[in-house]
Amino acid sequence: MLCLAVIAACGGTPRLAVAPKAAVNLTGEWVLDRAHSDDVRARIRPMFARKERELNRYIQRAEEDGDTDEPIAPPADAAKPPQSDVNRKEPHDDSSTVQWLRRQQRIEAEAIIAFLSPASELKIDKRNAEYRFLSDKGEGTRRFVPGERSSVFNGFGGFEVMSGWEKSSFVVSSEGKGDNRIRLLERYTVLADGALEGKVVAHLPNLGKYEYRFLYRRRS
Repeated sequence: MLCLAVIAACGGTPRLAVAPKAAVNLTGEWVLDRAHSDDVRARIRPMFARKERELNRYIQRAEEDGDTDEPIAPPADAAKPPQSDVNRKEPHDDSSTVQWLRRQQRIEAEAIIAFLSPASELKIDKRNAEYRFLSDKGEGTRRFVPGERSSVFNGFGGFEVMSGWEKSSFVVSSEGKGDNRIRLLERYTVLADGALEGKVVAHLPNLGKYEYRFLYRRRS
């Protein structure tokens, strides 16, 4: 549904090399080891539950004020209603606005969860200098040439993407552009036991910084 782009760390894009210091084989077909991977949904849902509680408190305060002539003012970081609703001339319908805000929060939560959740299956190919990541997330093939920058667009907006090597780890860094303020950093490392470890650091606007770890096993 949404293309998983990658992003820059808090202090900017890390210093990346075009090749690892020692030979690393990322290629092959990988299967997610769920038992040893973090549950993104369990980590993200409580934050959106907090945002919904904040919205409910705003609604309750507006109702207690008893000022029915003024529209409900949602939290500053809440999604904005469509402009057609804002500019319409008929009396303001607080109940429809509240329903819209709650629905948008749920849609946003599911989109973020889908965006950050790991693929169940991952195939990595290398063709000359280019690495190709193909997953079952429906995001298409992600192409990376270490040391080169590229642009990626998805449901969240545009990202500037940079990839390369940091010691024996393949790093993909993406930073949101324009209104898109998401930043992520993905790091892939082949461990001593042959498993592929994925670590993600995500900076999400109005939600904060989250770190996740995923583990993949080679398909036998």
